[in-house]
Amino acid sequence: MSKDDEIARLKAEIARLKTEKFSLEESHKLVVKQNERLEQEKAKLEQEKAVLEKQIKRPKMTPEALMASLRDAVVAMEAGLESEKTRVKYTLGVFDADLKTAVYIDDQGKPFMQMPFLGETVPSENLSTLKFSINTIPQPRVPLVTVPNVVGRMKDSAIEAVETVGLKASITEKLSSSPKGMVIGQDPEAYAEVAPETVVVLSVAKPQTVKVPNLIGMERDVAIKILESTGLMPGNVDEQISDAESGIVISQNPRPNATVDIGSAVDLIISTKGIAVPNVVWKTEKEARTLITESNLSVGTVSYVCSLFHDITLAQNPAPGERVLPQTPVDLKVGRLITLEEMKELLASFPEARRLGITAEIVFRTIDTFQISTVQRLEEFIELSDKTVQERLELKNLKMAKGLKALLKRIVEKLEKT
Repeated sequence: MSKDDEIARLKAEIARLKTEKFSLEESHKLVVKQNERLEQEKAKLEQEKAVLEKQIKRPKMTPEALMASLRDAVVAMEAGLESEKTRVKYTLGVFDADLKTAVYIDDQGKPFMQMPFLGETVPSENLSTLKFSINTIPQPRVPLVTVPNVVGRMKDSAIEAVETVGLKASITEKLSSSPKGMVIGQDPEAYAEVAPETVVVLSVAKPQTVKVPNLIGMERDVAIKILESTGLMPGNVDEQISDAESGIVISQNPRPNATVDIGSAVDLIISTKGIAVPNVVWKTEKEARTLITESNLSVGTVSYVCSLFHDITLAQNPAPGERVLPQTPVDLKVGRLITLEEMKELLASFPEARRLGITAEIVFRTIDTFQISTVQRLEEFIELSDKTVQERLELKNLKMAKGLKALLKRIVEKLEKT
């Protein structure tokens, strides 16, 4: 083949390839346009699918459930209107609802609603508008109760006062310097008007605690001032005979460093030398009483016993010289002149009286003649000679006089033992 023929063949081949290239490019453009159309159709279908899914998933609600939700909303709004700090109450008067929803009828003929999601765009032709109002219906007024004022009362008394008017009591403790158990606050406040069975919270004092100071060895007044400065108070302050200096604290209760409530009482024992009991034996009752009261003591029990010594103190308790506290009672035993009948009965217990012929009359005559009113006078009588006694009493003989002196001494001794 010649060169010219080869060149012609190549040119024809090039022309054919250009034609195929053009045809392929046109086919590519057509495919691209078809792909774009398909993508548009796909996007449209995706949008339709999303709308259908939202419609399927959209909340469905029966009329009963809708009203229950609205009721809960009203209750929540009512709660927001309440205030515990004022005496004024607020309530929801009218609640207007304007809802857009899709209304359907199911297979059983029961209506239900499909609610749009928040922010969802739904064609207006697919929605219905529901309008209704919720109004309050007045209920019979419940009589209110006036809260009693119980601040300052003790806990039990306050609870009783609260419960008596038909309320309930709740207790809470607070640290306070007020007495333990005293009501120091209340909520609701006194005289507020509340519904029956409302709980009244009572704040009850819970005393703070403090350690008891050591007062032993201090003077009485100093100890009391220290107690008061620490929030305590003196309890029973008693005196006790002691060798310690007078007026000094020798004992305390509670003990030092014990932990007690503020306001608690501390008992103190104060030392004292005491008062020496005067000797009132053989004093008249009047003299004995005077001596006792002048010694800052008191007259205790006075008992009267048969005696030859009328109106004479025969015994005392405490004994003379014993040291006691001020105003300690001193008991007395005072003689009451024995009667004639008592003397006769007493002489019957002494055989020698009958043997010597000594009668009750002779004994009384002897007491009167020799003025035997004390032991000293009796001793003086016994020291007299038998002859003197015989002569003055006109006795029959000296033996009778001697026996009379001995008998009087024994009578006194026996009466002292009774």
